Amino acid sequence: MPPWDHLPDESLDALVIAVRHLAIEGRAWRLMDDDPDLSEDEAREIANELMASGEPVVVPQLTPVSPEVLTHGRQLYMENCAACHDDDGRGLKALDMVDEQGNRVLARDFTQGVFKGGSTEQIIALRILRGLHGSPMPASPMPAEDVSAIAHFVRTLVPDGAEDRLLLNQRTLTAQRSSRTLTTATEDVAWDQAPSTFLPVTPLWWRTDRIEGVDVQALHDDSRVALRLRWADSTKNDTLLSQQSFGDGAALGLSNAEDPPTFTMGADGEPISLWHWKAAWQRDAASGPPALALAFAGLPADQQLTYPGHPGQAGFATGQVAGNPLSQASHTNTVEVANALGFGSLTTQGEGAQKVEGSATWADGHWTVVFLRAFETDTESDVSFASGDRVAVNFALWDGAASDRNGQKCVSIWHELVLAR
Repeated sequence: MPPWDHLPDESLDALVIAVRHLAIEGRAWRLMDDDPDLSEDEAREIANELMASGEPVVVPQLTPVSPEVLTHGRQLYMENCAACHDDDGRGLKALDMVDEQGNRVLARDFTQGVFKGGSTEQIIALRILRGLHGSPMPASPMPAEDVSAIAHFVRTLVPDGAEDRLLLNQRTLTAQRSSRTLTTATEDVAWDQAPSTFLPVTPLWWRTDRIEGVDVQALHDDSRVALRLRWADSTKNDTLLSQQSFGDGAALGLSNAEDPPTFTMGADGEPISLWHWKAAWQRDAASGPPALALAFAGLPADQQLTYPGHPGQAGFATGQVAGNPLSQASHTNTVEVANALGFGSLTTQGEGAQKVEGSATWADGHWTVVFLRAFETDTESDVSFASGDRVAVNFALWDGAASDRNGQKCVSIWHELVLAR
């Protein structure tokens, strides 16, 4: 959930009303599913009552922090909070908790600096007093001095700088003008002069073992623009030999709009351009595709060609047989160029419109990927570049070891890419 504080107050108010309407309507339909005798009006009336705001929760004036307060807070934390959040605040040991829909959840890991709804002592105190609806976090009315003590102690579990590092705030990236001819070489000396900006990313489906962010550099040479991405990934996943094999990847979303659409997949009438580097395509381009039979090495030798569904049979790789360009056995390029106009609209550009070059290396538990494209192309749907331009850009990362694929990924919000004159 990214911040939306860039929206004007009237838009935020309208958004709140729309979200509450959806919540009430959804609750009403669930009530009718549970009780077919309920009319829509009756279900909506009950839903409104269930969703009505309660009495305001007044957060007491917090006592100032001191060594004595922190000692008291630690004692209270160990007695009331550690069973779920662990002694060290990581929240990894309570594995039997579920939300109101029965989905397994973990307690918030305070050491990562990621909180729900805010991280100030006042907000933490509010969570203690009010709980977190829909989650196992209960309301715990306590005396003011106890609430203050726990809130102050919880803040000590957050390492210095951890929260600031991961906040999804919009940043400006500058593509410096390079006097060198740009290439896709990941260790080109031109990158030595390019500033690097760390951009946090967040999983669309939350998990603690996630990619935290990506270091981004940008350059241009008056005719081409290049971006270099570097992020931590302890495993190299670049082979897709079975249905449960997933590859690493990185993508850029780009828009020339002054006010770009949603950072996910654009919107109706508001297209975005997508450049998607894939580790499996990188492997194919470098050494050719691996033999599918490697994933089924245990088959008896005398049945390798007749065994039903064996990869040696022509119809085994159905995507290839159907002509899906993403499923072909070899790739000469490492980047797929596509466009989107909202969820479900992702469309790969034709072979002649695949204008983005890419290259990558994996070493010491890190991927480094370079994207390179000419300022202008002859494809109308491509984003355009020119010296002095400002282009909206966002980032997505896939970790194959975590079974990332499709929408299961880590994403950033929109940032601004400025091409220096």
